[in-house]
Amino acid sequence: DSVASRGLGDVYKRQALAYARRGSIYYKLGDVQRATINWNLALRLDPEYTDVRNILKALHENKLKSENLEGE
Repeated sequence: DSVASRGLGDVYKRQALAYARRGSIYYKLGDVQRATINWNLALRLDPEYTDVRNILKALHENKLKSENLEGE
């Protein structure tokens, strides 16, 4: 059973990597909404995916800063 669950964990990590890469591609194409969706899917599959968590955090903080500047 542990071998099967480890194998499933590897599948989730590979899928998370695919979503993360797809998110990065969308971001480079200027589609922040689709990028964010894919990064969140990656994080859902692998909650310990620190790189994706940091990207989303930076994106959120930058968005908040931009909105604050626009409001002034």
